[in-house]
Amino acid sequence: MKEETKKQVRIAIVGLFGVLALICATSEPINQDTWFKDFFISKSIAALFGYIAYRLAKYWESKGLLPEMDDDV
Repeated sequence: MKEETKKQVRIAIVGLFGVLALICATSEPINQDTWFKDFFISKSIAALFGYIAYRLAKYWESKGLLPEMDDDV
């Protein structure tokens, strides 16, 4: 039971980074004076969060530390 809980926490962490990447990727700056700077910073943060989610998922999947994703369930 404890090991299954750890797997669920890991998949939640990957999902959280994915959601943060999506929010940053779709956000648009409000301030017109620093629009370009804010735009590129938010897109860079989105790329960073996406990369972190990808690397964590690949690492944990290779170690077998993520729950099985079955489509037929």
